[in-house]
Amino acid sequence: MVQRSIRSVLFVAMGVFSAQCSNYKTTDGGGHPDAGGAAGGSDQQAGGSAGETMGGMSGLDIEGGQGGTVPTIVFDAGQPAQKDAAVPKVDAASPLPPSALVNEKFIWNGDGVGNGSGAQWMGRGQEGKTTLTYTTEQSFSNSHSVKFTMQNINYAEFGWGVQATAANRAPKLAFWVNMVRDPGKSAPGNGLITLKVGGAYAAPGGGRGVETIKYNRNALRGGWNQIVIPIADIVGTPSAATITEILVGFAGCASPSCSFRFYLDDIAVGQ
Repeated sequence: MVQRSIRSVLFVAMGVFSAQCSNYKTTDGGGHPDAGGAAGGSDQQAGGSAGETMGGMSGLDIEGGQGGTVPTIVFDAGQPAQKDAAVPKVDAASPLPPSALVNEKFIWNGDGVGNGSGAQWMGRGQEGKTTLTYTTEQSFSNSHSVKFTMQNINYAEFGWGVQATAANRAPKLAFWVNMVRDPGKSAPGNGLITLKVGGAYAAPGGGRGVETIKYNRNALRGGWNQIVIPIADIVGTPSAATITEILVGFAGCASPSCSFRFYLDDIAVGQ
């Protein structure tokens, strides 16, 4: 009698065990791998330019047998996991290209050096086709730059005051520029640069300035680029006469298809 009861219990246990086994995928390929599995988890970004952490879990895949049940797994999103240090921050600022000047001294950077000093002007007859502003829209460094726009006019120029500096203080003048063509439009690939020295504008070669393309062929093709010009190329033999202004001019834009924004920043002298 006791043996019969034991056999009955064993029989029932084996049946339960067999039923449980049928609910899971076996090594012979039985069961559908897509019948179960949790794609759970979520990413939570803790904002700020200093970086972020990821909250929750990335999910767990569980393969269940056809018709089987998958256990419910609850993740605690309140315990953020550290993001892999090898993954770069998406908002990390790109490093600025280095200046080609040695012993650089700013004579205008829009943020404390030369800010608001001297003249800011556009050539006569250019009203409505050019604009000149002091902007925070973009800059090479710090917060501000000079912004000049031009369209459908064959020549335009502007002057911008800088911190008074002796022309013979350093042999080179340098500044950063960014030429941004409006969508579907064109822009000049060359410009003219001169300086106001001792109260008069220098006219190298009898013209309106030296060509930027001579010193940096790609400077006006987009993105921030530095142009470095020997001051002697503009003013001849440098003297103690004072530089008070930079003049920038553009030609070859007499077309409705020409429309651009030109940014100027970090005007400096050095070696």
